[in-house]
Amino acid sequence: MHAPQAAYEWADGCVELDAFCVSVAVGSDPAEAAAGFAADLSTQRRARFGDGWGISQSSFGNDVVQIDVLGDAVVCVEPNGWAGIDEDRAARLSRAGPYAALYRSVNADMELVLARAGRLVRRFDPLLYDSDGAIPEEEGLAFGIAGKPVSASLALIERLTGVRLSRDWLLDLERSTFLRDPDA
Repeated sequence: MHAPQAAYEWADGCVELDAFCVSVAVGSDPAEAAAGFAADLSTQRRARFGDGWGISQSSFGNDVVQIDVLGDAVVCVEPNGWAGIDEDRAARLSRAGPYAALYRSVNADMELVLARAGRLVRRFDPLLYDSDGAIPEEEGLAFGIAGKPVSASLALIERLTGVRLSRDWLLDLERSTFLRDPDA
């Protein structure tokens, strides 16, 4: 599958995506993802992406995870978190199918993590892109400072998982939202 980067141009320069992590786990289920992200099930509520800061009880804002199902994958969205790029978490949630996660900080630090069959396959910075170790699905995507690393990363996630993350789904849809243990 060669998802076009143009489908994600909305994400380049999107102020709402200044700090976030999105993780896609094919073949996983919401309960497994909630456990993997150390979600406190007693705090469940419906919320949109932008509501994360208001829900957070952490000074970093990294204690919120939103969990939903798209097709045959579970998608975990962290409005200001980075738990999705943890190597152990990626490996655990990739046992049933491919796992891909993109993190971006407010300082434009970026990390993309790919795992399959319980092990990490690739980890790289989409902004300070180094093609050493690149996988075939990266071909033709405009990573790097001169490129569009957010849209390239989201297109790569779609290529690897088959899940398209639309702007409306990511930013406007209410989904199950939980507080999580930021140290887990």
